[in-house]
Amino acid sequence: MRRENWEQRKRKLQERAEQMLQAADKSYNSEDFPAGISELIHDLTVQQVELEIQNDELQKAQFELAQANERLMNLYHFAPIGFLLIESHGMVIQANKTFADQVGTPYQEMAGKPFVTFVYAEDKSIFHGRFSTFFKSPEGKHIDVRIAQAKGAFFYARIVGCTQMGKLFNHNAAPDDEMLLVAIHDITEQQKVQLELQITLMTMQQQIDSGIDLCRSKDSIIAEQNRRHSLFKLLVNIAHQWRQPLNVCGIMIQEIGEMIRQNDIDTDLALEYTTDAMDQLISLSNTISVLTNMYDSQSAPKLYFIKQLITTALSYITNDRLQVIEIDMQIPDELTIYAIESDMVEVFLELIGNVINITQSRKLDSVRCTITARALTPERIQLIFDDTAGGIDPAVLPYLFDPYSTTAFKGQGKGLGLYHLRHIIENRYRGSIEAESSKSGARFIITIGKLAIDEASTTKVC
Repeated sequence: MRRENWEQRKRKLQERAEQMLQAADKSYNSEDFPAGISELIHDLTVQQVELEIQNDELQKAQFELAQANERLMNLYHFAPIGFLLIESHGMVIQANKTFADQVGTPYQEMAGKPFVTFVYAEDKSIFHGRFSTFFKSPEGKHIDVRIAQAKGAFFYARIVGCTQMGKLFNHNAAPDDEMLLVAIHDITEQQKVQLELQITLMTMQQQIDSGIDLCRSKDSIIAEQNRRHSLFKLLVNIAHQWRQPLNVCGIMIQEIGEMIRQNDIDTDLALEYTTDAMDQLISLSNTISVLTNMYDSQSAPKLYFIKQLITTALSYITNDRLQVIEIDMQIPDELTIYAIESDMVEVFLELIGNVINITQSRKLDSVRCTITARALTPERIQLIFDDTAGGIDPAVLPYLFDPYSTTAFKGQGKGLGLYHLRHIIENRYRGSIEAESSKSGARFIITIGKLAIDEASTTKVC
């Protein structure tokens, strides 16, 4: 293919020489010379013209090559980034003017110097540790170091390399000479931005940590209030359970006292009163034991029948309060839950107590509270509390589970009950609680999962 191109070019060159020869009127009369001489003279003349054309073209090409080389060298020396040609031991073969200006050394004097001499003293170990691997395979890699400048100054640099370009600027290199063309990118501004970003992130992290500490402090306060709220409930329940037995004991003591004052002691009746009073006191003692054990935070989780837990919760509500609503439990008898008794009793007490409070505050009649339960999975239970007490105030509903939000009138309670319930259900039982409201009443949907504080299982059912 090249042979054909050369032949074509040779024919065109001859044709061109013939045209120039005719135009210059340099033809010779064949009669003036012996046979064959005129043709030889003609061929030599054509060849001379061809050589002149080739010489002109060669000079033109040489001039253009010199211009291109000058442009390339200008691009090399005045590029916005530094360029160096480095051999395998890290010696500089040549450097462009940009890098020479950056380090304050004439570029003509840089050849033969170790590149590491231009690296900032504290970063030399970084360069030494990575250069060998980088030289062998620079593609996709870079070295970030500081480049030393005059008077102890420095700038941050990113070094990238290319082995394929190594011999472009060194025409004296042997074919097997290993060398690397490296580019020095000044990333000082980038480092400044990165440092500012790190400072900003640190400041934001400090603000976040401070906010978290503040939230934890508030949570601690709320937790303490929850503890006091639970203790308050314990005292209220004890008071409700004690009121009637204490009244009975008081009446019996009054009767015995009256018999003594009248000197008309019925021994059998007095003994009966004494026995009944002791039974009431023993019942009170048992009530204290049951309540304190139930509210003990160290109580072990067990399997409980859900119906039994609700029944236990209802037993701590006095009859006069319980009579204002009707409880309808639609729960399978065999449905159980693995939980801490006090947690579940507190959940049921809070939800049922809310219905009673709303019923009393609104002076409603015939309010029904329907409790349904079903197993979603072997480890998840869904409870639904429906009531017919007229629903929740739309202004309160979005904040119902926030601390200090209350469904009752102002001044009644501190609004921690539902917040505490959500904390128990979500954090301790990995579940959820949602509230819905309609004109007829409210609905609470509770999903209770596996107890988070105790992964153990048990077969004992209480």
